[in-house]
Amino acid sequence: MTIRITVEDTATGDTETTELTDDVLVIVEGSAHVTNVQNYPKSKTQVWTVKGVGGAA
Repeated sequence: MTIRITVEDTATGDTETTELTDDVLVIVEGSAHVTNVQNYPKSKTQVWTVKGVGGAA
Protein backbone atom coordinates (compact mmCIF):
# COMPACT_ATOMS: atom_id res chain seq x y z
CA MET A 1 0.00 0.00 0.00
CA THR A 2 1.18 3.52 -0.74
CA ILE A 3 0.21 6.48 1.41
CA ARG A 4 0.48 10.16 0.55
CA ILE A 5 1.55 12.56 3.29
CA THR A 6 1.27 16.31 3.09
CA VAL A 7 2.76 18.56 5.75
CA GLU A 8 2.15 22.28 6.13
CA ASP A 9 4.25 24.94 7.82
CA THR A 10 1.54 26.78 9.74
CA ALA A 11 3.67 29.92 9.90
CA THR A 12 4.28 30.24 6.16
CA GLY A 13 1.59 28.07 4.59
CA ASP A 14 4.27 26.18 2.61
CA THR A 15 3.41 22.54 1.98
CA GLU A 16 5.35 19.48 0.93
CA THR A 17 3.93 16.14 -0.18
CA THR A 18 5.56 12.73 -0.43
CA GLU A 19 4.45 9.14 -0.94
CA LEU A 20 5.63 6.17 1.12
CA THR A 21 5.39 2.48 0.28
CA ASP A 22 6.34 -0.15 2.87
CA ASP A 23 8.11 2.44 5.01
CA VAL A 24 7.86 4.19 8.37
CA LEU A 25 7.14 7.80 9.20
CA VAL A 26 7.61 9.14 12.72
CA ILE A 27 6.65 12.74 13.40
CA VAL A 28 7.86 14.34 16.60
CA GLU A 29 7.33 17.93 17.71
CA GLY A 30 8.49 20.10 20.56
CA SER A 31 10.58 18.23 23.11
CA ALA A 32 9.68 14.77 21.75
CA HIS A 33 12.58 12.90 20.15
CA VAL A 34 13.52 9.37 19.08
CA THR A 35 16.30 8.12 21.35
CA ASN A 36 16.72 4.56 20.13
CA VAL A 37 15.62 2.11 17.45
CA GLN A 38 16.02 -1.63 18.05
CA ASN A 39 15.85 -3.94 15.04
CA TYR A 40 14.72 -7.56 15.21
CA PRO A 41 15.41 -8.91 11.70
CA LYS A 42 14.00 -12.42 12.28
CA SER A 43 10.53 -11.07 13.11
CA LYS A 44 10.92 -7.98 10.87
CA THR A 45 10.10 -5.83 13.90
CA GLN A 46 11.44 -2.52 15.18
CA VAL A 47 10.97 -0.95 18.61
CA TRP A 48 11.27 2.85 18.67
CA THR A 49 11.88 4.69 21.94
CA VAL A 50 10.45 8.22 22.01
CA LYS A 51 11.23 10.49 24.94
CA GLY A 52 10.08 13.94 25.90
CA VAL A 53 6.38 13.19 25.43
CA GLY A 54 3.99 13.88 28.29
CA GLY A 55 0.87 11.87 29.12
CA ALA A 56 -0.03 8.22 28.76
CA ALA A 57 -0.28 6.37 25.47
